[in-house]
Order: sequence, then C-alpha cells, then structure tokens
Amino acid sequence: MKIDPNIIIEEANKIQGWFNEDDLKFLINKINLYKTPINVFEIGPFKGKSTIAILMSLPENSNLFCIDLFSDNNDFDFDGEIIGKITGKELLNMFIENTNSIIDKYNLQTINLEIITDDTMSFMIANENKFANYFDFIFIDGDHRYEGIKHDFICCLDFLKEGKILSGHDYGPHCEGVYNFIKNEIKTVKTAGGRSSIWYID
Repeated sequence: MKIDPNIIIEEANKIQGWFNEDDLKFLINKINLYKTPINVFEIGPFKGKSTIAILMSLPENSNLFCIDLFSDNNDFDFDGEIIGKITGKELLNMFIENTNSIIDKYNLQTINLEIITDDTMSFMIANENKFANYFDFIFIDGDHRYEGIKHDFICCLDFLKEGKILSGHDYGPHCEGVYNFIKNEIKTVKTAGGRSSIWYID
C-alpha cells in the first residue's frame, strides 16, 4: 500500500539534511513509477533524510542499498549551521535509528535495507559480477568534489539497468565540483525543476 507523499515529506523533514521539498518530491515521484519490486543504490545517505523518502516510496520486497563511509564529520542544525562534530560511529547509529524507526512505524519489513560502510569503488570491485546491470535507480550524493563524483559516476555505470535512472544531488553553481563535472563530462542531463538541485539521466 502506497504511503501518502505528504506523510513521506513530513517524516523526512524530521531529519537534518540538505533536501528541500522539491528534492524529496522528485525521489518520491520517480520511485512511485515502479509498481513491482526494484533495486535501488544510494551513495552518501548521511543521516537518512533522502533514504526515508526512497524507503517509504518503494514497492514491497524491493532492495535498497545505502553506501557511506560514515566518517567523522561536522554536525549541523536544521538551518545548515555547524553545531559541533559527530563521529562516524555516531553518524552510522543515527542513520540506523532513523531508518529503523520508519520501518517499524510503517511496517516496511518487506523492504531489504542493506547498509554498506565502504567506499563505492571497493564495493563495486568486490561485487562486480553480482550487481552488473542490477539497479533500477541509483542516487549519488557522496563526495561532492570533481574527482569524487566522477569516481562515483563511473563506478555506477555498469551496475545500472539499461534505460533506468541514474541521478544525483547538488547540481548548481553552489556546488562547484558536481556542477563542473556534469557540465564538462556528461554535458546533457535532465533536472528535477523547481527549487531542486537534482540532476538525472534516464
């Protein structure tokens, strides 16, 4: 049973992160295109705001793989201001708590959520045969430096099913690395529109 998008946005907004309503609507709408189980790969979920939008929109029996190094980081308030430091262990525990609470609250136990504490390249090399042409939707929001997003983008190409959606966050002059990589090396992408900074290829 599909969950009301307004409820999904309300739940996601309880978690600190850099996703506005248009970003969340894009994720919800794209995942809602699928009526049967799918496989999703998310790079850089941080505390899980985007993950919640994806998780609550998935068809039953889908697989969601979330990969992050969960390194020591700055901690932020809901206005995006730095309020201190957070250890990688604290960040991982926060992500687990945020996603588990949603799974329990909305009875999403049929969704297989895999949390991977690794870098994208190592994971992809180790699982080259298992996940070739496997994912229906890939969302990149990890390393925002030029070489970082290039690395993640290249890693994902062989793992995306033909004709499916490869997408990412922070496409705009505010994020120089992502913006310049896409402009220089992908050249043509679609954008989610509105206030969203999401780019995608389908």
